[in-house]
Amino acid sequence: MYIPSNGAPCVVTVLNGTAFVVGPLTANLLLAIGVLVLGEIRDGMHSTR
Repeated sequence: MYIPSNGAPCVVTVLNGTAFVVGPLTANLLLAIGVLVLGEIRDGMHSTR
């Protein structure tokens, strides 16, 4: 396999692998943060009423 001097294919492969692993983790993290934030907002609304 020929790799150009700029090494773009290698970088793309690494980025794809990283995105494949980090994507689901980031989605789960954002989901957890969203749930926590919504819970805080809901609790705040209940306490202010």
